[in-house]
Amino acid sequence: MSIKTTMKRFHELDFPSLTELLGWLKRSCPFNQSNLHSPSVRVAVATSNGVPLAYAIVEKVLLVRAVAVNPHVSPELARTAGDALDREIAAQGIQAGVSNCIIAAPADFPATTQDEDDLGTVRLFERTIRSAPVEEFNALTEVSNVVIH
Repeated sequence: MSIKTTMKRFHELDFPSLTELLGWLKRSCPFNQSNLHSPSVRVAVATSNGVPLAYAIVEKVLLVRAVAVNPHVSPELARTAGDALDREIAAQGIQAGVSNCIIAAPADFPATTQDEDDLGTVRLFERTIRSAPVEEFNALTEVSNVVIH
């Protein structure tokens, strides 16, 4: 069996493929369909003899892997520095055509509300990058948990 893969912009999908993808998403995993309207969303499809086997929704993002703060500065100055970094990351994202920033945070990140085993689990937060004032960039939405081995 040979498998062929392709990737298209979401809005380039024909109606039968779009219907199939959305139906499969409902069965496979929870997914916020409003994210499909981002200009950077692509859909990868694996087919065999023209029959779709799987779809993957792909989007360009910036990933903030870690942030290190000088332990000798006040919390206010640390927040100001973080806001400045946030503006620079957003500006770079806009230039690169990226609409989301993923922030990898440790399991004990203060914004979390659930207690979990500390087995390399990180929370991912998604932040929409827009051409707007920094106040709009501060809303974080929890996306999912990822286990790193």
